Amino acid sequence: MITINHNQLARALFVLYRANVTPMIIGPSGVGKSQAVQEFARKVTDASDGHQYWQSQLSCLEAPDLMGVPFEKDGRTAYLPPENMPG
Repeated sequence: MITINHNQLARALFVLYRANVTPMIIGPSGVGKSQAVQEFARKVTDASDGHQYWQSQLSCLEAPDLMGVPFEKDGRTAYLPPENMPG
């Protein structure tokens, strides 16, 4: 784990995005984690590269909220995608 400030986080998000690496950002409430990610997402989505920004508090969701409702298809488990998730 490393400790970085808001400006370093903004730069790191671009580097990690280009490397197709998903970061885990941990820190106390009110230090600007969500703000940094929102600013990054706005810049990326403004670039019109087909990405969408979607925010969710994952700690408030259940597995079906993220994966969809399971059902059987051809003897295997498949999932109906949630309607509230971006495509």
